[in-house]
Amino acid sequence: MRSRASSSEPAAALAGFRVDGITRGAFILRGTLAAAAVYGAGAATPFVRSALAQSDASDSAILDFALRLETLEANFYDKALKQVPDMSRSVRHVIQDVRDHEHQHAETVSEMVLQLGISASPAPKLDFGDSFSSQQRFLEVAVQLEDTGVSAYNGALPEMFTSGIIELAAQIVQVEARHAALVRDFLGKPITEGAFDKPLDEPRVSARIKPYVVG
Repeated sequence: MRSRASSSEPAAALAGFRVDGITRGAFILRGTLAAAAVYGAGAATPFVRSALAQSDASDSAILDFALRLETLEANFYDKALKQVPDMSRSVRHVIQDVRDHEHQHAETVSEMVLQLGISASPAPKLDFGDSFSSQQRFLEVAVQLEDTGVSAYNGALPEMFTSGIIELAAQIVQVEARHAALVRDFLGKPITEGAFDKPLDEPRVSARIKPYVVG
């Protein structure tokens, strides 16, 4: 009879996970994944999720916050395309692409949240005030949101330890940075404040987006 340990199925199922660092959460998850390799990935899935939830790095909380941020940005651009009265054709062409990217980010983060069994926070209720009163005002707010998004991901990346989540965040932040540069260029601003981005932690990111979240 073939032993469980000799089966290649668990190893294949767990191939997407890599655990870095020596935090308490990383230690717990390493042990859980090792057990899964012996007893079967399917049987161990609930314990893997539990270990993820106990991570010191709090990947679950980071993903949940990222989903709220991406939802806010997607909603912002949806409304801008409908409400900014004097948006030029060149700006609209770019913003349509940016809007589509933000929706794809939100959908992909949402899918990962579901796959990991994370309980997502309710979608935020948003109010962007006078952000759409003119193209100038819209671009000013867009710069703030895009810069905040880049700094948020850069602040979160060192706190992550699961490879799939790190890879997704790295892919998103690259595109967010291009959005920020494009919007800055429309405003005649430097495409970046300097050679290095200043990361932000969650409390400071929350403070920046707080004016637009009403519930």
